[in-house]
Amino acid sequence: MKKLLIVLLALTPIYVSALDISGSLTLGSDYLWRGVSQKGSTAISAGVDVEHNGFYAGAWASEVDYGDKSEYEYDFYSGYTYNINEELAFDLGLIQYNFNDEPDNQLEEWYVGGSFKNFSAYYWRDLDDKANHFAEYSYTLPVDVVNVSMFYQDPVDFYGITTSKDIENYTVSATYGQGRDNDNHEFVVGISYNY
Repeated sequence: MKKLLIVLLALTPIYVSALDISGSLTLGSDYLWRGVSQKGSTAISAGVDVEHNGFYAGAWASEVDYGDKSEYEYDFYSGYTYNINEELAFDLGLIQYNFNDEPDNQLEEWYVGGSFKNFSAYYWRDLDDKANHFAEYSYTLPVDVVNVSMFYQDPVDFYGITTSKDIENYTVSATYGQGRDNDNHEFVVGISYNY
């Protein structure tokens, strides 16, 4: 399965003359992943994406603190997005999560998702363990001044709200989430520079 991810990354069609490149650099009060704090303090993250005719590939990295040797996480992903029309689209891809000095903690997943109007749904599954899976559902409210979306994550049973505002090349965001059956709640704010 690991070879499959490498092959997909290599075969992603990248033609320099028609390549769309974008990226971001973010300073956040924490790094929140699937309802769980990954740093416990201020975290810097950065990512870059390339896209051509719906095919895309990218890399993303962030500071982490798990109490082990890992100081940062770095991910690679590739996939294909198809817009059926202005309201309906789907997405399919592979992602690999890596951690410095902790090679045994590598995780690889396939994912599929789609969006219709303001609603989106995504599903991820571990390539090596089908019992390890995750889903997220979100709805973006029809608000013009700021972007506001509500989300629910399963099976962690974590739900919340995210607000963001684009100001030229910058995005200011805030996310609040809470677990349904426990005291787990998280609040993260951040500012991103987009290029």
